Amino acid sequence: MVYTDTNGFVDKSGKAFIFEFKVLDLDEDEMTLEDTLAAAHRQITKEKYEAELVARGFAPEKIRKYGSAFRGKECLIG
Repeated sequence: MVYTDTNGFVDKSGKAFIFEFKVLDLDEDEMTLEDTLAAAHRQITKEKYEAELVARGFAPEKIRKYGSAFRGKECLIG
């Protein structure tokens, strides 16, 4: 069973998943989907999304962080 949390998804096994979705933005110096994916991961770190889950008792090693970068119909997840 998976349910939506404020910053991601949590399942009953104690694993938590943080997802950040971004669209390639040439105005933000993102030239490739890889640049946009890196920006998604920077945002997860900058906004400290993991901290809320750790404060709620989730072990940091059980928290998975994923960024998604989109350009039209293309998508890169990592």
